[in-house]
Amino acid sequence: MCCFFFGINLLEMKPVAECAEEVKRKFWPTYKVGVCVWPILQTINFFFIPEHNRVVYVSFCSLIWTSFLAYMKALEAKKKENELTNDNKIIHKGHIVSNVNAEPINQIEDKSKRLSVIR
Repeated sequence: MCCFFFGINLLEMKPVAECAEEVKRKFWPTYKVGVCVWPILQTINFFFIPEHNRVVYVSFCSLIWTSFLAYMKALEAKKKENELTNDNKIIHKGHIVSNVNAEPINQIEDKSKRLSVIR
């Protein structure tokens, strides 16, 4: 996990200090999930999976685990993106004013209702 978070940050050309900081922030939450998940998966592997299929089963579990690691990596970036989007909007007398366009709050809510009805 440490190598994953640190290595991906290095590939994103981030400074080593920032890479180490992200490992410190994300290691324990990710480790706790791994400690809960992997013993269960391996118990299923040894008790229920036939011997000739165990490698395939663990490979599939590893694929899911790597997807989870990628999710954990992107989680904070998504939060930062949402914060930046919210910081760029200014509420002024019932209207949301952004750099691109200005629409009343009611119109924005109506559009979201229409989208949910269409889906």
